[in-house]
Amino acid sequence: MTNAARTLLSTLLLTAAVAVALVGSGAQWLDRLAHTSGPLTEIMAPLAGDGQVRDAVAATLTEGVAADLPDVVGGLPGAQARIEQLIASAVDDAMDDPDVADAWARSVDLSRIDLVTDLAAFRASGGDAPTLWLHVGPFVDLGRTRLMESTPAALSGIVAGLEWQTDPRIALGRPDPQQAAWAADALDVVSGWVWFYVAAIALALLGLAVGPRRGRWVALTVAAALGVVALSLARRVAVDVAAPQGTGLVTAVQGQLTAGAVDSLLRWSDPVQVVGWVLVTVGLVGIALAPGRRPPSVNS
Repeated sequence: MTNAARTLLSTLLLTAAVAVALVGSGAQWLDRLAHTSGPLTEIMAPLAGDGQVRDAVAATLTEGVAADLPDVVGGLPGAQARIEQLIASAVDDAMDDPDVADAWARSVDLSRIDLVTDLAAFRASGGDAPTLWLHVGPFVDLGRTRLMESTPAALSGIVAGLEWQTDPRIALGRPDPQQAAWAADALDVVSGWVWFYVAAIALALLGLAVGPRRGRWVALTVAAALGVVALSLARRVAVDVAAPQGTGLVTAVQGQLTAGAVDSLLRWSDPVQVVGWVLVTVGLVGIALAPGRRPPSVNS
């Protein structure tokens, strides 16, 4: 095989290695987003103080408690209206509590776990696409505490016996079965992200071994440069992704998820881009230092 052919083969192998490594990096990011609590709670943290989220959570908690008032309350003149007013006021106060950010983080984490579990079950057994739920149970303790603090002594016995829903949830919608299937399959594939890196390393070692002395460095430079260009284009496309516009809880959640995920992915890809430029530099240095082709010997 000629040196030119070996250089071409080395370039193809190293380019494939770079492509697989980039896919592996994206898969690792998505797997962390789905299976660890930190990334998604960080993405959704700004919504902890959003008015639309606050109103939706408060309404859900208030309606849940008010709907389960004991029958004895109806027989006390003015008691039901007063208790309902106390509940609404306590829930509103709870949404101003300094601990509301922690409650929101737990809410997001429970919702993430629920969705990932439901998608895995959907992939295994089919059926209807899972509903996307926002768990608001972590806010229950805040509301209960504020209610007891603000309840007059005459009603404290009744209020203390109120039953709060242990796991209240707000429906955020349901994807169509095809979208749910794609999401479930994607989560299954990205769970094996480490194998993308293993394959990339194997392809890179093979590509370097196949290339001639100078050709392997040319191949590395070309492959790394292509990777940097591809990553830059992908980042530009990500920046142009438009978040949903409008009002309402669902739109607010979708908008923050879109904007936050794009920002998270860009920050995740920053070191990947640095590695790409380092590889380009290594390739150029290798080209400069690699011995040139020996001239053919002349027999005297």
